[in-house]
Amino acid sequence: MIKRLSVLLFAVLLFSVYVNAQQTYMRPDGKFYKSDKIPTSFEVMKMKHARPEKNNSITSGPLAGVNGLLDTLRYPQTSPGSNFGLNGQDIFLQWFKAPAELIIKGFAYYATENLGGVVAEGKIVSVNLTEEQLMAQPVHQYGYYEATGNGYNNITGFLDNPDRTGAWTSIVSGEPEPFGSDIWSDGGFGAPTTPDPTLSDYQWTNTDILFEPTIPAGDVFGIVIKSTHSDMTVRSMGCFASTYTGVAPGWKYYANGRLVTGVDYGWWVREYVWDFLVAVDIIGDPGPDINTVTEIPSGMNVGPFTVDANITDTNPGNPGQAGVASATLYYSVDDGTTWTSVPMTGTEPNYTAQIPAQTAGTTVIYYVEATDLGAHTTVGSNNSFYIFAPTPGVNTLVVLNGYNTTDGYPIDYFFGEKIAGSTADFDHDVWAYGAVTEELLNNYSNIFEICNGAPAVYTDSVVALWLAGGSSRNYYLEGQEWLGSRYSFTDMDFTAGDFEFDVLGVNHVYNDVSYANSVGQLLPSKLMPQAGTLFGQPLLDKFATYSPVPDSIQYNPVYEGLTGDQNWIDAFTVESDVVVDVLNETRGFANVTHVENLPCAVHRTLPAGNKIFFASYWTYAVNTATRSSLPTYHWLGVADESPAYQALLWFNVPITDVELVDNNVPKQFSLGQNYPNPFNPTTKISFSLPEASNVVLKIFDVLGSEVATLFEGEKPAGNYEVNFDASKLASGMYVYTINAGNFTSTKKMMLMK
Repeated sequence: MIKRLSVLLFAVLLFSVYVNAQQTYMRPDGKFYKSDKIPTSFEVMKMKHARPEKNNSITSGPLAGVNGLLDTLRYPQTSPGSNFGLNGQDIFLQWFKAPAELIIKGFAYYATENLGGVVAEGKIVSVNLTEEQLMAQPVHQYGYYEATGNGYNNITGFLDNPDRTGAWTSIVSGEPEPFGSDIWSDGGFGAPTTPDPTLSDYQWTNTDILFEPTIPAGDVFGIVIKSTHSDMTVRSMGCFASTYTGVAPGWKYYANGRLVTGVDYGWWVREYVWDFLVAVDIIGDPGPDINTVTEIPSGMNVGPFTVDANITDTNPGNPGQAGVASATLYYSVDDGTTWTSVPMTGTEPNYTAQIPAQTAGTTVIYYVEATDLGAHTTVGSNNSFYIFAPTPGVNTLVVLNGYNTTDGYPIDYFFGEKIAGSTADFDHDVWAYGAVTEELLNNYSNIFEICNGAPAVYTDSVVALWLAGGSSRNYYLEGQEWLGSRYSFTDMDFTAGDFEFDVLGVNHVYNDVSYANSVGQLLPSKLMPQAGTLFGQPLLDKFATYSPVPDSIQYNPVYEGLTGDQNWIDAFTVESDVVVDVLNETRGFANVTHVENLPCAVHRTLPAGNKIFFASYWTYAVNTATRSSLPTYHWLGVADESPAYQALLWFNVPITDVELVDNNVPKQFSLGQNYPNPFNPTTKISFSLPEASNVVLKIFDVLGSEVATLFEGEKPAGNYEVNFDASKLASGMYVYTINAGNFTSTKKMMLMK
């Protein structure tokens, strides 16, 4: 038998390969589904490398050329995800349930960092807990094995570890020992790999360097990755992970404690799923393969919706009994609380069913389930779509490109401190549902598109058609990867016919100028707003109010951004009619040191009259210093002087201010009569709150259609006044309604132009 790390390392290097395979995703109900549509972990990471293709076929690696059904077990990873670290002697364990009898050909992890040449060690262990017990685990400290004299708090992670000297210790009395004997190791030692985040791929260990273990159908096993670094206080390596409610919580062994150093050490159940793969040769009888399912896009279509599925079945253990017995479409319109089943018609491999028409504002979740002749069932992955309806009278659409929610951080902070603090608002709809259509955009005069890193989908072809449809249509675009993502981050020219040239006015891009063969993506970039410009001067004015005066204005997404955000700001050059609002001090071109001040935020007015703004960074992630250098820290990106708020003013989007008239606590709720009344085109509406309340103040026409939301949010007790601008409404009678706690009141007002 191969012995110890040095020999195993040679063997791993000799047989080191990569695998491409269809991926099988495990469900908490014990069923599994197969798909290649879930993005690879790297597609949802905010890091800079070429994105790998989705796994489609096996041409190399531990599964190349083997018989039986080839597959890769993997849990889906969700955005934004985490670069989850291991200190010395820490361990990740991710468990899987065998969907059928299988042979493990290899396993892999996605490395995100290696801090100092650490070697990782991988093995496979048996899991004593059932799938139901594993899924029911809350986040908590679980326990450890005694390992007297090992130098690492006298504890260890597994029964077969060579340093184990005693029994299992449970932190909570009565909890069972979670893991059993090693399934695959060399006398307790695992196979070594050196985490290499530059590979942009999974790092594989082939099991045939020892033996290829067979796992019976239904058995639960754990894939283990350990940092062998000797210093328990040092972060040594990292792997990709994501939170994923209801899916296979991973386990982490903290050699020196999780929350209190040297105290709460041992195994912890976590709320994260580690991004591990298991390459397998399935030799039993799994359920059918749901190869493709119609992906219904979000949009204004109310249905009905046809869902087609390609479903096949193979039975490696008994090919004569292969075949699909039935297929069923399930859909839900209440976020999965209840499901409606629709039998699918057809024969293998083509099946179809229909979701009936739904009302606007509905989110529909759906999946396909198939059963084979041996009564083995496969559940397909969830798909969803949203039925969108533009709000009557609303002229502004905020497109959140790549975001999967319409509120929270940082979304609530895009449009300045008044709107983030709910002292002001503007009438707008929000789209966060994938690709946009010209039919959708034609309902609006102003589009604000904010990209979450690289765009999930490029909208420029649709936006160009929409802009051509009217001279009063205005477009705002920001995102630090918008220029580079489409062209593999290659510096390049743009000419007539390119959206970058025709609409944005950009004629050349320098990608990722924060980087110069260093850790520049982790550092701020210096920004220089330009005096006298529409978007630069307000930033300078705000900067001048700070005391003491900070050193500079900086783009700092690492500090202000979400987990994993890094500084990949682009710089560019522009056409002569483009006004440069902000310059960026570069560090490098194409990874070579180069310092120059180049545009990163600009605006222009097209010959037809359309107003255009573009920034190659997230404008909310601008500050003056990190908090460690207080009092010079100021969050300039969320000030009203920031570009998004200033663009509202430039586009003539009415902003409703909710002013606190006085903070004397009134005795009762009230809604005042607007003044003046009749009015043209502005009027004021007052209301009083005797206690902190969630307030919704809306305007309706006489037919009951909503025409404006003046305010929606939490307010403390006090007396308030709201200014309403009805310049875009027709003359006539309108009503306004307030809902605050249990208080509701409605009054009439007359607009006379």
